[in-house]
Amino acid sequence: MPVMILPSAIALPLFAVLGIVMGSFGNVFIERLPASVSLKGRSSCDHCHQVLRPWELVPVFSWLFLRGKCARCGTTIPFRYTLIE
Repeated sequence: MPVMILPSAIALPLFAVLGIVMGSFGNVFIERLPASVSLKGRSSCDHCHQVLRPWELVPVFSWLFLRGKCARCGTTIPFRYTLIE
């Protein structure tokens, strides 16, 4: 069976997106498991507890778009979330 090699123009963005998505999912475990919070349900702001809207859940890009702040209360979102992603 021949080995299929993806061109780097496809492979690099594909693996970058895959890594960001996996990092975002890992953040859910890191935050919720030690606090004994259910893994079900939507993410919310740590300060105002408002449920995040779909466009606020896009890993890395939403943090950049919102300039690292909650869209509702303006509290700073820790950079560590983006760093892990």
